[in-house]
Amino acid sequence: MSEITIRLRVPADDERYLAIRNAIAADRAPITVDEYRGFIELEPQRAGHTIVTAERAGEVLGEAAWSQRVFTTDEDTYWMDILVDRDHWRQGIGSSLYEYAMQHLVDRGAKKVYVQLREDLPEAEAFAVRRGFARTGHGDRVSRLDVNNANLAKVREAARRVEESGIRITTLDQLRVDEALLEELRALDQETTRDIPGEEKYLAPPLDEWKLWMELPGMSHDIFWVAMDGDKIIGIAPLQRRAGGYADNAFTAVLRAYRGRGIARALKLRTVEWARENGIRAIITGNDPANKPMLAINIDLGYQFLPANIELAKEL
Repeated sequence: MSEITIRLRVPADDERYLAIRNAIAADRAPITVDEYRGFIELEPQRAGHTIVTAERAGEVLGEAAWSQRVFTTDEDTYWMDILVDRDHWRQGIGSSLYEYAMQHLVDRGAKKVYVQLREDLPEAEAFAVRRGFARTGHGDRVSRLDVNNANLAKVREAARRVEESGIRITTLDQLRVDEALLEELRALDQETTRDIPGEEKYLAPPLDEWKLWMELPGMSHDIFWVAMDGDKIIGIAPLQRRAGGYADNAFTAVLRAYRGRGIARALKLRTVEWARENGIRAIITGNDPANKPMLAINIDLGYQFLPANIELAKEL
């Protein structure tokens, strides 16, 4: 068997790599080449996002990616992702990618590295555990909603109560989106994301970096719902269009002072109604397992659990 070569990723690798990734995650929205390149282009430069490709005899067999977790108060922490064609597991490809990535992370001064793995791939977790990673207790409880079979009775009742209370639901394209509004959204993101269970404390990036999130492929102002109390934004629920008839819940959040009033349910209703009217067959979402209130909303709507993403970490 010929030697494995590890080199920096080039755009010509992308189609083959995404075929590998989409085959492993066939139950989720496929990633297109344009989406993948858009995600890469919008990575904050200071994060040092790096992708390397493993090839043998000219065939792409996997990739490793890593980046500094810049949106946290804990410095020198990184995430890493390694993916190998399942037909070529146990041939040393993952090990080669891991050793290459870890050497670069050590050289950059990384103190802690996080990975997320599908829970239905125990071989992947065993690979990580052998190399010193351990579960953090966090991750993503991934779920999928068949929009045509969504249970909307509870959210419609919640939306009625929310409307009667004077809270209105609209979209960003109906508002004047200027720097002040974007800063208000960033502040809401800072407050609400800090409430999501996790290993580290969230730190909202500078506004110019935060705005990159709103420029991701599939994001647009017409599918970015906001809840308003007068002129104040108190909740958000953007969707992200994806390929294959999918959309993602990009983030659903309500300010602490307004929780428990059905506002998140009212926002979710708008996302499902739009999806039904615009040819979306399924919405994918992810919640930390400890985020019980949002999990309850999704379960009521009819989201069905998919294999979760489990988080592991290693101290260096």
